[in-house]
Amino acid sequence: MSRKNIVGAFALLIALVLVWMFSSLTPQNTGATVIEVTDLGFVPGDISIAQGETIVFKNTGSLTHWPASNFHPTHSVYPGSDARLCGSLEEPFLFDACRPLEPGEKYSFTFFVAGDWKFHDHLRPRYSGRIVVSEVSGYRTPLTHSLRRAFAETAQRITGFFFEATRIIPGLSLIHPDASGLLVGTKISEQELASSKDYETESVYHYVYDDVEIRKVVNQLGVRRTMEKILKESNNGSTFDCHIGAHYVGRASYDLFGEKAFSECTPGCHSGCYHGTMEALFWDAGPSTVSRVKNLCNSFDDEFSRQQCFHGAGHGLLALSEYDLPEAIKTCDEAGGDEKKTSCYGGVFMENVMTAVGLSAGIDAHTTEWLSFDDLQFPCNILGGNKEAQKVCYEMQTSWMLAVLSFDYEKVISLCTQVPSGMQDACFTSIGRDVGGTTLRNAEKTETLCAMVPSEYFPTCIIGTVNTVIDFWGPNLEDESIAFCEAFQRGDARDICYSRMVERAPDLFNDRDRRGTFCALLPEHYRDRCSVSIR
Repeated sequence: MSRKNIVGAFALLIALVLVWMFSSLTPQNTGATVIEVTDLGFVPGDISIAQGETIVFKNTGSLTHWPASNFHPTHSVYPGSDARLCGSLEEPFLFDACRPLEPGEKYSFTFFVAGDWKFHDHLRPRYSGRIVVSEVSGYRTPLTHSLRRAFAETAQRITGFFFEATRIIPGLSLIHPDASGLLVGTKISEQELASSKDYETESVYHYVYDDVEIRKVVNQLGVRRTMEKILKESNNGSTFDCHIGAHYVGRASYDLFGEKAFSECTPGCHSGCYHGTMEALFWDAGPSTVSRVKNLCNSFDDEFSRQQCFHGAGHGLLALSEYDLPEAIKTCDEAGGDEKKTSCYGGVFMENVMTAVGLSAGIDAHTTEWLSFDDLQFPCNILGGNKEAQKVCYEMQTSWMLAVLSFDYEKVISLCTQVPSGMQDACFTSIGRDVGGTTLRNAEKTETLCAMVPSEYFPTCIIGTVNTVIDFWGPNLEDESIAFCEAFQRGDARDICYSRMVERAPDLFNDRDRRGTFCALLPEHYRDRCSVSIR
């Protein structure tokens, strides 16, 4: 028998068995509990049932809706569920509608596993709910359900072997994994990742927000070369800020290369590639990620890279927790030492602000309840019980203040003078960080804006800006630091700039020779101070 006939016979066998598998799989809805999916959320949003009972989600709104298990966008909290299995033989067993429900449509799911299961609308993640499934003494999952699930899992593996990722019948194709969640519901084969374009000869930055195209770019050029081109196209960050775009490169890189992407990312663009890769790792592995992340971050040789890794973890943690800020902070507390914990806090609070301005780590209209248009110090001003977290919060908060106040620095400076006692330095450091970002690290403009703050906080503002220069380049920092510091007109600003470079050199350069090379670039006075740190 030819291979074609064998494959055809196998497909027919699978199809016949599928008829048996799914003929009585859909639960009878008699007596089932109905949750209405409205255009403003779920009604009721919190419900209790017993093991073996069925929930019917009915779209009573005028828009399409997609009920699914948390977390967005992986849908993997309920045991056995995973958004990447939509379209496969295992789809009927997922707590996931796997598609938008039209108005009037229903989706049913029977809960065989006891627990506290949160869910959301995949198309509008801000709408969520909770189903508490109580354990029934002596209850067992129906044997027919278990057998069908086992068969589906086995058949899915077998089809991967026989069909080599070729769609023979609906649902039988293996797809390129989309761990980052940017392409949930979109299937990209290895063939589709290939491109006739020569990205080496093209500008690639405008592709970073195209979910499919950026994967093709990274697939062809590799992670390092993609980042090199983006850095060059942004004129080393002086023409436009490439940090957010680098996040997308990192997510695409993880989808293509898994954890190997971490070793391929470069620290340019404020380590955005590392941050995006970390976000993708969280979405891929879900709640089991924390211990993996700690091991991964601790594997970096230099302190700067370790801190950036934990910062990226903070971005992913907040997205993974469905933007539950207290929960993400609590998880950061498990990171280890103080610097690791505060780096994680930094990622959480940065992600909180990025989400509010439409640049979240996930997809499709993430929102946060942890910022306010009326109280621009919120949530920092309610974190007094955790001074470390409160300090890091204020180090990020002026980005939100500036966005709401149309970048009126005078008003934001006034707000920083009103923050709780002991938090002024953090707030003015945040202003410096924003100054560095909005001026694209232009020393003359930086000096002008920092001169607007109260004189006692001028050094703090300059330090915040210098940090953006250091963080942009990381261990690749060389003569860029000299050019930036020398461009200051005020002698005190130059001294603050060089002094901050010297202070952070030990974290940037783990290798003594590399650190010595950097120190040799500095003016003699600072060179001597920098060299002391090497001995």
